[in-house]
Amino acid sequence: MSTELKKALVWWFGALLMIAALTTMVRCAKPPMASTATSIDKAVLESHDRVKETDRNKEILDSLKMYIAKIQTGRPDCDSVCQVAVDRLLEQLNVQKMSGDNSYSLLYDKYTRLLTFAAKVGETKNEKEVIETLKTVTTTIYQTRTIPVKYVPDFWKYSAYLGWAAAVYLLYRIYNKVRSIWSPKNIIT
Repeated sequence: MSTELKKALVWWFGALLMIAALTTMVRCAKPPMASTATSIDKAVLESHDRVKETDRNKEILDSLKMYIAKIQTGRPDCDSVCQVAVDRLLEQLNVQKMSGDNSYSLLYDKYTRLLTFAAKVGETKNEKEVIETLKTVTTTIYQTRTIPVKYVPDFWKYSAYLGWAAAVYLLYRIYNKVRSIWSPKNIIT
């Protein structure tokens, strides 16, 4: 093999070694992406309000007195017969009723010719209860964003330093080898 061919081979081999060393040292990876996590919290709060309304009516006492006049038609025989019939009818109306706090009476006194109506209505009480419901919905959205931090362990760092040192040493050896081959001393001889 000629020296020119040896020089070319050494030079090409050194160049390929340099390219291989550089490509192994350069990393073309995509950096890790930031991730986002979303969580939703729902809280439902219900409150019940009771409102009690009471409507009271006081008792009612009422009476009515009416004087019944004698019948006078102008004929005395007819007046007496009609008066007896009216008195009997009004005496049959005499009634008194009572139930709880309520009572009424209708009384006729034929001597004083007085018709009396008396009524008592007891106290009334109406209660109404209203329930109001208030519903509160609270929605809380939590967003968590994770940003990755590149962590390089120490043994990887020292391995990289050692690799660089080895690459520099190899380059130095290749350079000396190429220099010794191309030196004027070898070309002349």
